[in-house]
Amino acid sequence: MVDTRTVNTVMPSATPTEEEIAAWQELPRDEQLRRMRQMLTSPEASTPCNTTMAEIWAEIDSDAPAHGYLPPVAAGA
Repeated sequence: MVDTRTVNTVMPSATPTEEEIAAWQELPRDEQLRRMRQMLTSPEASTPCNTTMAEIWAEIDSDAPAHGYLPPVAAGA
C-alpha cells in the first residue's frame, strides 16, 4: 500500500523513487494527465537555460550514486 500523502503529492519526475512510481500508477489516467500538464505549463518548465545536454548528463551521472543508481558502464569497459 502506498502512503496517501505520496499519492496526493506525486508529480511527474525523470528520476522517481519506487514509492513515487507506485503512487503515480495508483492515480487515474486523467489525474496523471492533469498533473503532467500542470508541470509542463509551470514557469520553471518554460524558462530557457544555457546548460548543455552534456552538462545535464554529467550532473545526472555524478548525482546518480547518491540516489542508489549506478552510472552506466561504457561499452567495451
